[in-house]
Amino acid sequence: MILEKIQGLLVEACQSREKELGVFATTYKRHERSRKINHIEIFKAIDMAYPDRAAICSAKLACAGFQEHQRLGSAVAKLLSDFEEKLSEQLWYDFGLRKLLAVVRMSAAYLKSGDSEEDSVVQAMLLMNGPGLRNDEHKDIDTFKLCMAESGFQI
Repeated sequence: MILEKIQGLLVEACQSREKELGVFATTYKRHERSRKINHIEIFKAIDMAYPDRAAICSAKLACAGFQEHQRLGSAVAKLLSDFEEKLSEQLWYDFGLRKLLAVVRMSAAYLKSGDSEEDSVVQAMLLMNGPGLRNDEHKDIDTFKLCMAESGFQI
């Protein structure tokens, strides 16, 4: 009974296409009821789509205490997408979710040290992406700076 109700609520929430929706399911494996719940049955009607980087980044920045989390989250997600598209392809370049979360963690550390929100994000982007960029015939450093400027961040 309760499992059907949970599944119904989740399906309804996903179909409504709420802009800000988070579904978190945790269980305690040693707990008797947790062992009886079949998570695959509950979540089978929910498809995993391509992750919304802007929403993920915005939520993580909000959790870290950023007041302008919506704007900065969208900007960071767009920047990482731009880097992925415009920079040369190198084996060590990673601009996916792992990099996004690392940038958010580093931004939070800079924010705690007293930097402004925007400066925290800029410093984190430079620190997390700058050292590995190539500056030979690919001109990745120039492209990096151009992408940062197009997003409104000043280096």
